[in-house]
Amino acid sequence: MGIIIKVLLSSLILIQISACSRSYSERQNEPAQLLQTSKQTNKTTPQTIPSAVASSSSLGASITPEYLAGSSTMVANQILVISSKGQSFKNSDKQLKVKEQVSLNQLSIKMALLTLKHDKLDKNAIKKKMAELKKKNPSLHIQPNYTYYLNGKENTNRRAIPQYALKMTGLNKKNRSTGKGIKIALIDTPIDAKHPALKGASIKTYNYVETKGMKHGTAIAGILVGRGRIKGVAPDAQLISIGAFNEPQNSKSLGLSTSFVLGKAFNKALEENVNIINLSFGSTEVDPLMQRLAAETLARHTVLLASVGNDNHQTSVRYPASIKGVYAITAIDAKSKIYKRANTGSPVDYALPGVGILTTKPGGKYTSVTGTSFATAYASGIFALQLAERNTINFLHTSVIDLGKKGKDNFFGRGLIRY
Repeated sequence: MGIIIKVLLSSLILIQISACSRSYSERQNEPAQLLQTSKQTNKTTPQTIPSAVASSSSLGASITPEYLAGSSTMVANQILVISSKGQSFKNSDKQLKVKEQVSLNQLSIKMALLTLKHDKLDKNAIKKKMAELKKKNPSLHIQPNYTYYLNGKENTNRRAIPQYALKMTGLNKKNRSTGKGIKIALIDTPIDAKHPALKGASIKTYNYVETKGMKHGTAIAGILVGRGRIKGVAPDAQLISIGAFNEPQNSKSLGLSTSFVLGKAFNKALEENVNIINLSFGSTEVDPLMQRLAAETLARHTVLLASVGNDNHQTSVRYPASIKGVYAITAIDAKSKIYKRANTGSPVDYALPGVGILTTKPGGKYTSVTGTSFATAYASGIFALQLAERNTINFLHTSVIDLGKKGKDNFFGRGLIRY
């Protein structure tokens, strides 16, 4: 994958990084944030909704399959055209085909997905065509349709340690908060909402992809709102499951998505007026659309948490975890050691358990999972408890155990959050 990253769109990336990347030095010196939920955001206590209220049929086209077998950082020969003035894109170029256009009402933008007629991925042809489009339409934003990967894996040879994370984080206390009144959006694969451990949970589901692959999302859902054998961090929070990732058949990733689909997913989360969005995925590219999605979400006082990625210690934190204002979460094991494949860097904020995690698997099964994805789920759950109790995120009211070097560091961030 490293070779592909160096080859694809290098010149375009250099242009975009200066405008869109996070200020790492500023983030390194950032104090623990106090984020208060504004009364003006109209965040309401959700009514109890039966598990798996599916509404996938109304959400338009699912992810197209042409990129699912690859490991590219962008969808072959696709271009995104984004308008912030409400006008639809009118195509007059015979080399381009408008695949789909959508209006994102919560973001006040329209997106058009275009396909360039080429037999194979041609970065020079795409770059040239994007420049032509920009010249003809200077008011529009033009970019590639980037790919995003889920940050986690199912363990086939590792036994799960029965929910050790609860004790590590202080979540084994009696009479603690359960997250009631808080909405958590899970932008991931679809989930198996009929799993016994999710029975009785308040769940709404929306799917922009086929529902065949549900492993990753179901595992996250169990950590967040599981009950019975799996004790979720915030079992009484309302889970808004937004299926935006398909499980590819010929890839090591548990799921892939695109900028275009994630734009629709964010719009749905904002329509649902959620308090927290769990982003257990990442990209190697600086994506201007994702930057805009994050900025709009944070402006509404909605908390964003993202996993740092599972590439290795020498690799920088993935996008969108590297965006300023997004909480970047890494993974540790039962002995508080850093996960050996967790990405590192100054954006890392907190470390949560994410190695050998016992959780839910589609079909009423249980499994062991590892990755920064699952650590992020624990963080999202704890944030939900904070909001439910105090209507704020303020870790001066919690104990953060410093790990690694004294103070905030590139591996553990500020350390392990304890409830």
